[in-house]
Amino acid sequence: MVFVADRLPDELVRIIEFLNEQMSPAEVLGVEVPQFVGSETQVLVPRVVGKTATAAAAKQSASGTAWDETTFLAAADERCSSEEVAMFERLFKHVVSNGGRFSWGRGQTPGVSGWYSVNGSPMAVWTAHAGAATPGSRPYMYLYLPQLKQRLTPERFEAVIATLGAIVPAKAKLDEAASNLFESKYPSMYLGDLAKDPAWIEGVFAAIHLAIDS
Repeated sequence: MVFVADRLPDELVRIIEFLNEQMSPAEVLGVEVPQFVGSETQVLVPRVVGKTATAAAAKQSASGTAWDETTFLAAADERCSSEEVAMFERLFKHVVSNGGRFSWGRGQTPGVSGWYSVNGSPMAVWTAHAGAATPGSRPYMYLYLPQLKQRLTPERFEAVIATLGAIVPAKAKLDEAASNLFESKYPSMYLGDLAKDPAWIEGVFAAIHLAIDS
């Protein structure tokens, strides 16, 4: 479905974007064709509206296509702060620089896991989500503490926990996981909270470094 006019009102643009995000595999687009008329010439400058990253994500999910770094960051740019996007970018670079790999999600909400070598074998160490395109949704990440507990020596695992314990936004959920002996709890951390203190961000990467093979 295509709406064509010389000018598309803002209200109609929002409706077009909403419909395109909700309808899959159908597409709803708008084409604005303003005219610029001179003394002897007429120029048409078309503009397409409705092709948002959220709409692309919805159709991608319906098709079962996995996210990748490009589509993930495009969606994150629309729904996350610049500090949160920077955290995602740093996580991605960290995986690459340490010889790891990614496991990309296929859901409508952008998700990815970072895999590294831990005690000689590959495993997912963290998972991050960019959040849904709805009010109140927040990007977050968590470490696979139950699996790390099984893979690491007790001393090394305790070093990881101690490092995470210095991150104030993670403390309450970390204590809850500790009460369960880290058997099934995955304490999550909101990226927006981590961005409030550079030391907390460094703590996340320090904990990852303690867990993975150097």
